[in-house]
Amino acid sequence: MRNLWREPPRAAEATRVLVAKELDVSKPRVGSVVRSRDEWHMLDPDVLVWTIGNLPEGASFNR
Repeated sequence: MRNLWREPPRAAEATRVLVAKELDVSKPRVGSVVRSRDEWHMLDPDVLVWTIGNLPEGASFNR
């Protein structure tokens, strides 16, 4: 099985999506850094799906 994250175009596209959603910051000489969850736009449709999809069954959503 290939590791798709080792393919630069896919990794670059994933980083662009995360930066566009302001979940990630890319800086020269530092690289890619995930922002604190308090800084995320929690009402973004993709962020909601990712967050709710990772909740344990029966858990409630709290910011």
